[in-house]
Amino acid sequence: MNSKAFEKVIWPVTTALVAGIFALHTSCNDESQKRYESFTKAVENATAEGNSPVKRIAGIWQMNQFWEDKQFEQTMAATLTAAMSSDAEKDGLYRCAAAEVIGNAINGKDGYSTGPSAARSERIAHILYGDRSGELGIVSELNRVLAHSSPQSNARPKTCELTSDASALDATREAIRKNWEYLRGVNLNDTDLQGSPLYESDLDSSLMKRADLRGADFRCANLRGVDLSDAKLQGANLDFANMKDVTPPTLEKPPHPQGMPSSDWERWRENKFRVDKDMQPILDPSGNSTSGDSYPCPQ
Repeated sequence: MNSKAFEKVIWPVTTALVAGIFALHTSCNDESQKRYESFTKAVENATAEGNSPVKRIAGIWQMNQFWEDKQFEQTMAATLTAAMSSDAEKDGLYRCAAAEVIGNAINGKDGYSTGPSAARSERIAHILYGDRSGELGIVSELNRVLAHSSPQSNARPKTCELTSDASALDATREAIRKNWEYLRGVNLNDTDLQGSPLYESDLDSSLMKRADLRGADFRCANLRGVDLSDAKLQGANLDFANMKDVTPPTLEKPPHPQGMPSSDWERWRENKFRVDKDMQPILDPSGNSTSGDSYPCPQ
């Protein structure tokens, strides 16, 4: 199944969801109707084949504001994922724009598992990336399709910050890692996340069986309870990652492995992953010292 075939699946879903939203809004007040019209216009700008590349990219960014509306979440996910599936060589910036807007779905401390928007984060994460029950997510499924059916999987991974010609597979990697704030309990089995900067990400209880994680950066990440069975981990940086209850238990431990409950990891995160002179995590800011303390992970 190539990306064109995947688009044939995604676009009808998007159309049906937009139609359903229209039915919902016909009975709403004028303000809600105007917002609906703004949303459908943004989707149209982002997806109309006759639009210029600039207009399509602008439409993608217009959609960004609508993540806060729960009734649009499914359509946002479907439309943006379909945009990433474009295999046109000239669409690198378009694919990256879609990945960036997906990455804005969960944003900041409010979206943490300890934040006021945790329930929203969980809902959106499971739409995008599936869940531990085995349910598939729309973004992670596109990544799997591309990883196992596309020559892109053999290319050197690229990030949207450093290139304008990111492939569809590159874009899906970006769309996964950019929601690092909440990747708890998601289904990333069989995905290709080669080289992904997932440092400090919260992956508690997620599935990553058979995932290609070569060269990925998991420094200070919360991997508590993650299933890494048969994952490819060559060159992955797991320094200071929280490895408590990781499967398989025989997994080779990195330098400075951590083995703490997620609640302690969350406290450590609040203290910016600070460690003392003996390289031990400092969970309580009262234990901070101006001499000897350091930050082993990117700030």
